[in-house]
Amino acid sequence: MREVFREYQRLTSLGLLGGLKALIDGVAMLTAKPEERMAAVVESLSSEPVQTLSALATERQRAEAIAKLIGLLGIDEARVQATTLSTRSAAEGQDLFKRAWKYSQWEHALLHAASVIQGAEHPIQPDEVDAVHRALDEILSRDRFFKMAFRNAEATGAAMRADPASRTRAAGPKIRDTEARKWLTRKKPSLLAANRFGSTEAGRQFVEECYAAGAVKVVVPGDAVDPDDGEGFAHADALRVQLPQDPAARQRVLAIVNREARREGFDEVADTGQQEERLWWD
Repeated sequence: MREVFREYQRLTSLGLLGGLKALIDGVAMLTAKPEERMAAVVESLSSEPVQTLSALATERQRAEAIAKLIGLLGIDEARVQATTLSTRSAAEGQDLFKRAWKYSQWEHALLHAASVIQGAEHPIQPDEVDAVHRALDEILSRDRFFKMAFRNAEATGAAMRADPASRTRAAGPKIRDTEARKWLTRKKPSLLAANRFGSTEAGRQFVEECYAAGAVKVVVPGDAVDPDDGEGFAHADALRVQLPQDPAARQRVLAIVNREARREGFDEVADTGQQEERLWWD
């Protein structure tokens, strides 16, 4: 582990010279054809130094996650829990970011810290925890950002242990279900399935199509909402469509549901008397 950080620092210490060269090369490439510029980018990304640095960065990220767990739990508990926590974190990543209310503050902090690159295929192992612990003093002395992350985890762990309610208090507020028309006309900009519809207006037109076909109610589920997509928009990737009782209207609404299912590669649904159907877009 010490060697990983030493080599990582050696390569990143060359950043100034590499940055100047990249600037010079970039100016020269401005006059090149787009395909030539892209070929140069691909060649750079596949070069040995870049590949080596990428691998070391992955190892550094794993080490930082392990150090956070040690800071939160202490070495003994981190060794015992790291594999389970990193496996869960990989499986529940979307929930951690979008549905924090499902977790206690304590559980959310642990799972968030345990998130590692390729965690599903390679969860943290006890021997990795021991390796980081043995090298921790040297790593902290070499990397101030790593040290900051570790100290913050220590402080968080101490504060939560002193606050028993953190083990039951929700890590975030639950977002309520909202009628789709209302959600799409709020003051905060809202997007429905941006990859599918592309704009708020297109999403609203789809909702109106469902109502025109006979849907009783179209709802944006709270558990499908990302309050901020990084560009200032609230984003939802799902709808719940309540079906009417009238047979003809049910068929019209289900036709829309199945059209979207086919588009997303899902199986079509049959009319089994269900009260609603959920639509989800990738």
